[in-house]
Amino acid sequence: MRTSEEFYNFFNTELVPALAPHEEVRKKALQQIWTWWAMIGGLSLVLLLIFRNIQVLFFTVVIGWIVQYWSTRQFRGDFKADILTRIVHFISPGLSYNKDSGISQKEFEYSRLFLQGIDEYDREDQVQGRIGETRLRFSEVHAKYVTHDSKGHRTEHTIFRGLFFIADFNKNFPGRTYVLADTAENLLGGVGTWLQSQDRSRGELVKLEDPDFEKLFAVFSSDQVEARYILSTSFMARLVDFRKKAGRQISLAFLDNRIYVALAYSRDLFEPNVFRTLLDYSAIKSYFDDLTFVLSMVEDLNLNVRIWGK
Repeated sequence: MRTSEEFYNFFNTELVPALAPHEEVRKKALQQIWTWWAMIGGLSLVLLLIFRNIQVLFFTVVIGWIVQYWSTRQFRGDFKADILTRIVHFISPGLSYNKDSGISQKEFEYSRLFLQGIDEYDREDQVQGRIGETRLRFSEVHAKYVTHDSKGHRTEHTIFRGLFFIADFNKNFPGRTYVLADTAENLLGGVGTWLQSQDRSRGELVKLEDPDFEKLFAVFSSDQVEARYILSTSFMARLVDFRKKAGRQISLAFLDNRIYVALAYSRDLFEPNVFRTLLDYSAIKSYFDDLTFVLSMVEDLNLNVRIWGK
């Protein structure tokens, strides 16, 4: 994996010249945004004086956000297609990036990491290729369901937002095993464990002999023996370390000789900030850091080590 020092040199020698035209586009887009907001602000004041209704402000703010989105859409797309492609290729020539592609809803649902029915599904920023012996793909995913109250008001609820990762696993297995973030036991103790044991939607609850692992995860499987084969003592220790390093919820599924990983985020990882210069090293390095963190799963979970005939 590339180091921060190597990326610093890459930033100065290759990215700064490539960023210069995008920085000019960003400045123009920002100028358009301020112009539009000034016009909308003036219009809001006039409408407020005429109608004396505070809801007018809400209406004009919505218009402002729509204008801001469309003013920066081209800038964001061109930046990602150029700069993120360069960063991904710098990290590993065996990887490719596509801003408009992502893990499909069919694949997401097939993992059965999330059982809630999906009403809206967005995906973007796919990275795919090979790290060592491991083929992998990941992208940003935002899955939602929608409810309506008695008055017909629509509310969107997030099922999952973050990075969804699929890779070859280094062991062969015919069954299905799930490693889920353990919220029930953390909140309810023994009662939570009992409640988990009653949930058979992903197979039987598997109790393992690692207290640190059990504090973070609940395991369900179609085959108790196979689950223990997949979740060796060393693998559980590596997964605990990775979870602590991530500092966020992580859930995994093992099926069809692959590993599916859902890594929760509350932000868009790869969107440029129109209000911040692109020539700031720390802003660009954040993309490198996020990408290398996800890819570090291959090494941290030892996915390149092939077991027996795999």
